[in-house]
Amino acid sequence: MNRVIRSLSLLACIVATQAIAQDAPPDERGLAKIQRFMEICLTTPDMEAAGRLLIAEKVVHVSKRDKNNPVKLNPDSMRFAFKKAHGNVAMYQTAAARVQLTGTSAVGFGPTAQKGKLYKYFMMKKDGVDGMPAPIQVFYPEIGEDPVVYDFGSF
Repeated sequence: MNRVIRSLSLLACIVATQAIAQDAPPDERGLAKIQRFMEICLTTPDMEAAGRLLIAEKVVHVSKRDKNNPVKLNPDSMRFAFKKAHGNVAMYQTAAARVQLTGTSAVGFGPTAQKGKLYKYFMMKKDGVDGMPAPIQVFYPEIGEDPVVYDFGSF
């Protein structure tokens, strides 16, 4: 009985998530941020230096900054999401297979909290590379600032 209840709960969550997310046309500003993210990863072999460039050029969301040294990516991003992205970005094209508006209306926490819209850009793999497109999230602040890459751990 518990298994049935858990399955129904999971199904309800999936249906609710699908109802919120909707396909959207790609925005060139968002694609440009993802492209710059990828260029920095490809042309800067040192991860620490690449992370500093992402921060300096305002490519990634402010919540990815190290609170003790704001010119660097935070330690969690460096160890997990950015380490993966930096190593894998070469397998992807700068073309989105699809773009999806999520139901998220704010990101960050405390001093980094911002209202806006969060989109998933599903970046295609290069020809001859197996696997699914990677969902890279781009945040568009409500106050009209440039979009920024918010989640890049799927590269």
